[in-house]
Amino acid sequence: MKLQWSAHVPPTLQSVRMMSLAEITQRLQNGSKPLLAAVLGKLEPDGKPLRVHDQDVMAWKNTVYEHSSARTSGIWSAKRSKLSQQESVCNMVFRDHSSSAQVEGGSWELPYQVTNNNFQPANVGVVAALFSSVAGRSIVGYETVDETVPVGLNVLGIGEFYLTSRGLMMRTSGRGVSLFTRDTLQDVINSAQARASLWRVMLLLCATLGTLCVVAIVRSELRRLHTQQERARQMARIMQARAQQQHAVRQHRAQQQERRQVLRQHRAQQEQAARDSDEANESPTNCNVCLDNACDTVIVPCGHMCMCSMCADRLLDLPRSQHRCPVCRTHVDNIIPVFRS
Repeated sequence: MKLQWSAHVPPTLQSVRMMSLAEITQRLQNGSKPLLAAVLGKLEPDGKPLRVHDQDVMAWKNTVYEHSSARTSGIWSAKRSKLSQQESVCNMVFRDHSSSAQVEGGSWELPYQVTNNNFQPANVGVVAALFSSVAGRSIVGYETVDETVPVGLNVLGIGEFYLTSRGLMMRTSGRGVSLFTRDTLQDVINSAQARASLWRVMLLLCATLGTLCVVAIVRSELRRLHTQQERARQMARIMQARAQQQHAVRQHRAQQQERRQVLRQHRAQQEQAARDSDEANESPTNCNVCLDNACDTVIVPCGHMCMCSMCADRLLDLPRSQHRCPVCRTHVDNIIPVFRS
């Protein structure tokens, strides 16, 4: 007996009732729709039965299996695989103690019984055996299984019944179950419930694995987005620091240019004053750098008045790290021009 895989027992199977063919016929004659029911009866041929191994049968199925040995990780294990299958079913009539119904052809599940099982060992030569040992696979033999459904077998039939001009007909149901079995109706329901429970467990496992996969993908994507955002923030900080550094450099250059301009103006005024004055009220101190010009600048923060404006201008042209007082070697923050009166 085979039932379709489902996470739930088919409602149609749970609602199936045991009835006789006469009761089914009466209900259909009263205008009932096609009726799904279970009936205890016998399967008989509608015409000439099949002849298999000198016996009359309703159905015959022949299956050929290949038996082989395969090596996996150094261990030999037996394997059985289906090579071919043939099936033949004659026209059938389903009878009980009260009436009969003609069975339409379809995908019925039939209660096959094994009537012949023949195993034929494979004829393997020495060369083929050596090749199989190297390849890791060898054929052991072939098994032929014959299964039949005897005439007049008492079975439980579950199907859809309806009336035609030819009488009562039985066909496969599109609502979940269509079979002939030697089990009881309760056994069929229990088997469906067991399969439904197993299917629900499989669905739960699949849902759990799917959820874990989705969570892993989401976490990976969030981690990737966080990394991208962190890189973007680092790049923004680097660009901001570069912009601030460039602004400070431009500002420093502007201050140096402004200081040079002030020193140039002061030097021009001093030269003009020296030319206009016939004599100086006080002999100025000479520059400590050039030893020629008068000292007319004061260094901040040390306060030394030791350079002329020309030497101070040359000092500002040097790199900032070399801006040192020629007297005390203190770092020069600013140079202020001094006017003598």
